[in-house]
Amino acid sequence: MKGLLTLGIACTALLTACSGAVVCSAVGGPSVSGVIVDYHAVLARHPGRPLVVRVCVRTTDQACVHRRVQPHSGSGSIFAGRGIVSDATPAEVQVRITDATGHALVDESTTVTPHLSEVNGPDCPPHAWIARVTAA
Repeated sequence: MKGLLTLGIACTALLTACSGAVVCSAVGGPSVSGVIVDYHAVLARHPGRPLVVRVCVRTTDQACVHRRVQPHSGSGSIFAGRGIVSDATPAEVQVRITDATGHALVDESTTVTPHLSEVNGPDCPPHAWIARVTAA
């Protein structure tokens, strides 16, 4: 039985390769384009303090997200730019992180170029344009 299974897998692989069909995995991944901002380092420097994270992403339009982060919430990243990032057009990302009193811990901006994410293989959905920023 094991030999038949191996033969069946080999034949399927050969037929797929010869037919030129695209083989996709089912790993999954981001299906929405945008910018992922990692602020774990800021949390590590200010343990036990509530923070306010604001991220704005701008290409031809601008979108901002705002999140209050409680101590030990397990958060450490925020996704922004949904509906703004749609291709490899460079995007300006502004990150402002304050403590509960409004004191700025991070206030920086940078320009990033999104890259096409095809985690299930070339020409396999989902397709998303993703950029990453690390707030320090």
